[in-house]
Amino acid sequence: KSIKKKLDIEEKYVVTFVGRFEELKDPLTFVEAISYVIKKIKNVKFIMIGDGHLKSDIEDRIIYLGIGRHIYFPGPAFDIDNFLAISDVFIACSATENCFSTTILEAMLSKVPCIITKAGVTEKFFIHKKDAYLVNKKNPEDLAKGVIDILRDVKLRKKLSENSLKFLGRYGFRNKI
Repeated sequence: KSIKKKLDIEEKYVVTFVGRFEELKDPLTFVEAISYVIKKIKNVKFIMIGDGHLKSDIEDRIIYLGIGRHIYFPGPAFDIDNFLAISDVFIACSATENCFSTTILEAMLSKVPCIITKAGVTEKFFIHKKDAYLVNKKNPEDLAKGVIDILRDVKLRKKLSENSLKFLGRYGFRNKI
């Protein structure tokens, strides 16, 4: 509550993206998904942490979609743990590879349920609705459905949160992190 207050975030739910604003991380799919989510769930704030070549494209798309009041856009940040502490969902929507991304591992260590795109070898390691919620890459509707499913289903959110530490242990990441 104190972190939300400090960041002036009053919404019930928080969905977070952390990554470079580059094609590799596909932040525009994250932005596009927001317009679908807010039609179904009103009390949600989306946080985009990062910087990169697509920053102006992202800002233009946010204005075009009229979703600016739903996004907190701090730019690059070093206190990622504070953002993860208030997050209900973490998004990794790379179009090329997600497997063992540092941001995913940090979110899982913080017990934040993750939505991850089926990119690269992701499906060889992550089990859908057990370790993470897997969605098709470059598909904002699918990403939005994942966000809505997790936010509406307390049991699924809890399961993904609890299984995240098991996942990290299974692949030897807990001690390394």
